[in-house]
Amino acid sequence: MIRPLALLSCVVAFSCPPMAQAQTVAECDVRSMSEFLVEPWEHYSHSFSNGLVRLAVLNTNEPAAGAEHLLILSPPFDDMGNRQCRIVSHTDGMGFAGLYFRDMEVVQDAAPGLSVTIPAQGFDLARGFAQAGMLTVTLDQVTGDVTADFVQGPE
Repeated sequence: MIRPLALLSCVVAFSCPPMAQAQTVAECDVRSMSEFLVEPWEHYSHSFSNGLVRLAVLNTNEPAAGAEHLLILSPPFDDMGNRQCRIVSHTDGMGFAGLYFRDMEVVQDAAPGLSVTIPAQGFDLARGFAQAGMLTVTLDQVTGDVTADFVQGPE
């Protein structure tokens, strides 16, 4: 039996006009569990900066249209010597429909730090399909700041 409040939230969620949703960069949580690392690891995990930075694709299985997230392990280090851990998602509650590491472009520069551009697909809830685009993530290894931007390709 569907509860009235749950039904109302579904109706509201799908009747509202689409809003621009920014990519999220969050501290690691249950999505970063090792069981979600996509295999084969050598294709979906890469290290940079003499091994100090690692990027990996995570697949949490649900939601199916947005199950892939980008894991980032990087400086700065905490008091115990551990790298910071961040997860990049398409929106606050959803990952990407696809992240394509094989076509990744990497630029390492002292000023902005490490910049990675990855072909990706973000699921558009309003239209009901995945839209191809490019995810650009920039990491400042000194401050630990991570920014992410997904630009959809032409329709």
